Amino acid sequence: MKKWIVLLLAVCLLLPCIALGETAAEAPAAVENGEEAALPTAYDARYYFEQMLLPQLFYEYEDAYQFLGYLNENGVFSVWDSFTGSNGFDRVYAREDFAQNLYIEEDGTLTMLVNLPKPEDLLLCSRVYLCWNPNTGKRGYYTVELIQSGDEKWSLGGRTGQGEPVNFGEAQAIPEDPDDPAYSEILTAEMAKVQAILNTGAAPEGTETSAAGETGN
Repeated sequence: MKKWIVLLLAVCLLLPCIALGETAAEAPAAVENGEEAALPTAYDARYYFEQMLLPQLFYEYEDAYQFLGYLNENGVFSVWDSFTGSNGFDRVYAREDFAQNLYIEEDGTLTMLVNLPKPEDLLLCSRVYLCWNPNTGKRGYYTVELIQSGDEKWSLGGRTGQGEPVNFGEAQAIPEDPDDPAYSEILTAEMAKVQAILNTGAAPEGTETSAAGETGN
């Protein structure tokens, strides 16, 4: 477990040099040219966390079981908190804004559902799924992203082990009240869908690409 913590901190401390973006990398050149530097925003930080950092850690960490166990024990918030703290971002979310549940299927597949803070803008996620089949070694990272505000619309997507985005069509909005029967019904169906994509590569109708379900190796 100590090895994991060292890896996590090392990655988080290197983030400004990697891809928070190009905005951070372009800042010195902008200043040199007399332009106002565009620094990464809170939106940039959250988008990077959901779409780059978390899937990268999941795919690249050698022991998927240990990784999911760490998140289950310490919370996804611990990764977010380390990331924002190491990079000087305001801690705009609290631990209670994040929640995760780990599910074990009969075939041994582990699926972690991570509920994230309510998205304030487009392309941010309300929840993500981290799936691992110990029998095949396959890992999959899947996202539910806000693609239209107002009359909200959501998309089921994800990232491959190579960091490429994938899209599997529309996703359903879930009720805010967890006691609403539709809440568990939607999540159960959605979880079955991402597990099917992981294990068989069979994506639902309307899929633009089915490149998910790849290992990070």
